[in-house]
Amino acid sequence: MVSASTARDVLAAGLDRWADRPGPLYQRLADALRDALDRDIPAGTVLPPERQLALQLGISRTTVVAAYRILRAEGRLTSRQGSGTRAAGPSRPARARLSPAPTPQRSVAMPGYAAADRLVRPASAVRFRSLIGRDEAAVDLATAGIGADGVLTAALLADAQAELLRLARGVVGYFPQGLPSLRRAIARHLTERGLPTSEQQILVTNGAQQAITLLARRYASPGTAVAMENPTYAGALDAFAGEGARFVTFPAAEDADPGPVLRQLVRRQHPRLLYLMPTFHNPTGLVATAETRRQLAALAAEHRLPLIEDNTLEPLAAGPPPPPPVAAFDSGGNVITIGSLSKVAWAGLRIAWIRAGPRLIAELMMVKAAEDLGSSVPSQVLGRAVLDDFTRISQLRSAQVCDCLQRAARLLGEQLPAWRFRQPAGGHSLWLRLPGADASAFAATAMRYGVTVIPGPQLSPDGSFADYIRLQFLQPPGVLEAGIQRLAAAWEDYTKAEARELEVIV
Repeated sequence: MVSASTARDVLAAGLDRWADRPGPLYQRLADALRDALDRDIPAGTVLPPERQLALQLGISRTTVVAAYRILRAEGRLTSRQGSGTRAAGPSRPARARLSPAPTPQRSVAMPGYAAADRLVRPASAVRFRSLIGRDEAAVDLATAGIGADGVLTAALLADAQAELLRLARGVVGYFPQGLPSLRRAIARHLTERGLPTSEQQILVTNGAQQAITLLARRYASPGTAVAMENPTYAGALDAFAGEGARFVTFPAAEDADPGPVLRQLVRRQHPRLLYLMPTFHNPTGLVATAETRRQLAALAAEHRLPLIEDNTLEPLAAGPPPPPPVAAFDSGGNVITIGSLSKVAWAGLRIAWIRAGPRLIAELMMVKAAEDLGSSVPSQVLGRAVLDDFTRISQLRSAQVCDCLQRAARLLGEQLPAWRFRQPAGGHSLWLRLPGADASAFAATAMRYGVTVIPGPQLSPDGSFADYIRLQFLQPPGVLEAGIQRLAAAWEDYTKAEARELEVIV
């Protein structure tokens, strides 16, 4: 008999591009499963449970239930209480096909990515497909899309060019900890934000993702408990899951006290590390109050618990500036701060940093040096020039955040009034609740209409938030309007299809 793990791998390969087939979603899945059973799956093989297959494919359990039911009616599958669903063998009775529903003309499936997608978490697969092999006709609301217009001015570039030419004439170009002038600029920037910092406390990284990954390597190991907000940033889940960490979760909060839930979690689960986003939390947009930050720092000090605060989105304020970083309230050296220029300046800059004690910075620098010998000098020089012009740039970005947020709220109110969300005070994402919907199934429908969003379960350590999606509203006006129009069309199709599939099950 084929092992369970082998059966899952064979089935995953057999279902490549299954959603591109014609007909209702449940029929497409049934057809693809039938072909896999005929070709690859021996009789008696146990198939994945309905909920597990739904999570793997990013669809609703209702769809898998309907597909399995069709194949059981055909004699292709057998189910017995306690023994799961099994392949029944090569018998081929007449297929009981249902009438196909009309489908959108355009598909945004990307051939050649199925194998790679199986190597990363589902949310990463969505994000990576939106960056690699971009379909020009598709609207990407899964990643923030504002360019550097108005940010990288001629004067700023001239300033950077002068320093780069000077460095190129007399310096080898390897700076494992980061370009000294950039580290000084970062330290000055943080000090002005209420967090006194020296350049010895700064390690420059290739974006915030590398910063998180370096810290995951330092603190996480197989079975290590890492405490995280639920939901949270998908890239952090990737980094810690890659080290084999075990997640323990608490809700994102902005109240005056982190609450008994987090305190009890720390006492009972003894996490090795706490990771959170206190400012414009991704995806909810919540902002922790100054008192909450003080309480978090105190909790970390009480338990000598390393606390990573990811402040990547801090510059994207739609109103008054947020409170000082959590590290500003830290007296014991337990809080590690991540910052970035990728969102406020340009994603292509790939400049971020870790702020921590000099000893930890030296340790992390050795790991980074072994990986890449140091970040690109031209990018670091440009990053230093951005920080010198940070006040103007942050004001420009804040105005864009306000404009995009207002436009998104208006468009959603007009075209998708049933959706619910709490308007954030900044950041780049809306955390949308879809009433009575399965967000994973809807996201698959949206892709067929040429627009990508990320369903809530893919941003959750435990797969919860099944009726939420994340929408990145920081987009050019035309992109945002086209994307929400396509979401409205996909929503109409999805709600009708769900009604039809419920009728099939009943």
